[in-house]
Amino acid sequence: MSDKTLQGNFDLTSNLFALKDFMTNNPAEAEENKTKTSLKIPAFIECTINAQANTVLYDNLRLKNVKGTLVIKDEEAVLKDLTSSLFEGQIVVSGLVSSKTSIPKFNMNLGIKTFDIAQSFQGLELFQNIAPIASAIQGKFNSQIKLKGDLNNDFTPNLSSLSGDALAEIISSTINPLNTELLKKMDGAFSFIDFEKLNLNDLKTKLEFNEGNVAVKPFKIKYQDINIDVSGNHNFDKTLSYNAVFDIPAKYLGSDVNRLIGKIDDPSVNTMSIPVTANISGTFTNPTVKTDLTSSMTKLTNQLVEIEKQKLINKGTNKVNDLLGDLLNKETKTTENKTNNQQPKDSIAPDTKNTIEKEVKNVLGGLLNSKKKKKDTIN
Repeated sequence: MSDKTLQGNFDLTSNLFALKDFMTNNPAEAEENKTKTSLKIPAFIECTINAQANTVLYDNLRLKNVKGTLVIKDEEAVLKDLTSSLFEGQIVVSGLVSSKTSIPKFNMNLGIKTFDIAQSFQGLELFQNIAPIASAIQGKFNSQIKLKGDLNNDFTPNLSSLSGDALAEIISSTINPLNTELLKKMDGAFSFIDFEKLNLNDLKTKLEFNEGNVAVKPFKIKYQDINIDVSGNHNFDKTLSYNAVFDIPAKYLGSDVNRLIGKIDDPSVNTMSIPVTANISGTFTNPTVKTDLTSSMTKLTNQLVEIEKQKLINKGTNKVNDLLGDLLNKETKTTENKTNNQQPKDSIAPDTKNTIEKEVKNVLGGLLNSKKKKKDTIN
């Protein structure tokens, strides 16, 4: 154990390996704050460790069946294909930790398979900050995470320094909206949606994070026949800035709208939908949800009224044309009969003229009155 570099290759086998046993006091930092500890990778070690442990204890985590290769050199520890059972799933870790600088740094790739959502988001502060809403979800997920940043003295990630991205896939889930204030507010804003029945199975999305900000690439979820597009970002301080656009079929928008749809009696109207945007701000513990549902319903109602008016106009025009056609056909026959009886060709009997004018006025008057009543009823 001289000052020379200690070299070698090791095969490490352990039943229980506790990382806290390797924590040492840093004298300079201890003078400033005696409660601080830090992990320093020794500069005099240059070795390769092939490790296998039944259980590894790291902070509050208990990793099972740990296998992997650790290369220590020049105050860096490089992990190669470290595998472990964790949170009822599997994890593969590759990357490095460096203590060459005064602030330790890390750069890691994590491959996650069938992690239990509730356990992992409860056990890892990092996950809690990447996707706080997951506290309302129970089920399993897969993920590929790339991240780098600074480490605190206890070798936990300094969240404000993180950068990287994550691909996430939920493979089975149920939702409890009461577990988050955000879903409680969303549930109040959309009374016709039961957020417990949101279908998140096979949901895939990408997240990018940098200096404490998490940007979520747009993704789609579904509730029955309502499609929902979600996008936005949040910060590790729990502040929110999201938009959720709901494509809502008209049938969900109240009795007045449904009465209009019934009066129009057109299959195309029955499938109409409107986009309703929910702007989400505030924080996860005290969110604010504002929607344009009222203005969207007004636009839809006006659209339905216009469709009804056009149908009435078209119906009236067709009635007038049919009536004029019938009357003119009758007049043609009358004229032909009179021609055969040596009557003038261009003469129209006065009683026939009066009949045409009277019938047209009656039809037009009836249509105008009908449209007025229809309009009054719609409004």
